[in-house]
Amino acid sequence: MFLNPFLDQIYSLYILSFAQSYECSEIIPSPNNPGQKMCVLTRYV
Repeated sequence: MFLNPFLDQIYSLYILSFAQSYECSEIIPSPNNPGQKMCVLTRYV
């Protein structure tokens, strides 16, 4: 399986793009890049 080295950056942009509709409920280590963090999204109204 090919791992995109920019996946975390794209994921971060996704979070920023939907910041109005989603909140970060939890910070977890990135499964693809343990040195970076990812956000677990929770939708809220």
